[in-house]
Amino acid sequence: MSNPEVKREFSEFGGRMKVIAILTLISIVIGVFTWFSTSVGFGGAGIGLVVFIFFILVLGDIKSAGNMLNNKNLLSFRSKIITSFILGIIGMIIFTAGLVGLGITIFFIGNLILSIIPITISIIGIIFLLITAILQIQAWSNLESFFTNNPTLFPQEIAEDARAGAKLCKIGAILDITVILMFIGNILRVIGYFKLASLNDLDDASL
Repeated sequence: MSNPEVKREFSEFGGRMKVIAILTLISIVIGVFTWFSTSVGFGGAGIGLVVFIFFILVLGDIKSAGNMLNNKNLLSFRSKIITSFILGIIGMIIFTAGLVGLGITIFFIGNLILSIIPITISIIGIIFLLITAILQIQAWSNLESFFTNNPTLFPQEIAEDARAGAKLCKIGAILDITVILMFIGNILRVIGYFKLASLNDLDDASL
């Protein structure tokens, strides 16, 4: 890679993706044990927050690289991931509010007719979450396209790993829509993160 600044951005991106991969893997393990201990669940939430912060840093690397290369796929990846984060948070809040309202309506008010309102609210939340998943799919597809269309920017092995990593993350986002296959999607996503982490080796590699 001839541009040292672009190389540095992608190398930092890879290093942060490695941290995200490790923390996401830990959060998956914690998620399993959450069934047995509430305190463990709080630990998982803390890790999730750290992962979110690292994702913000990663998107900063992508923005810088995208601007320097004037690449629409990189910039689109960043904007779609950010939008999906925002809509995902909104969708989860709406969906949770609907479920709480449904519980109150059924168990405390005892009026099934009024339950239509919280059910509608929950459905709106689900729609937001579906849009979030679609944006995630499109975002990872953009990143995959970047590595597919620009293989000469990186050493061959790193380019192939990065492309495969983005593809696995895209498949993981697709599986999220099915809900029942979300766990498999999370595993594929972790593998994808580790493959994207190979970009951290750019400092030690040469074309």
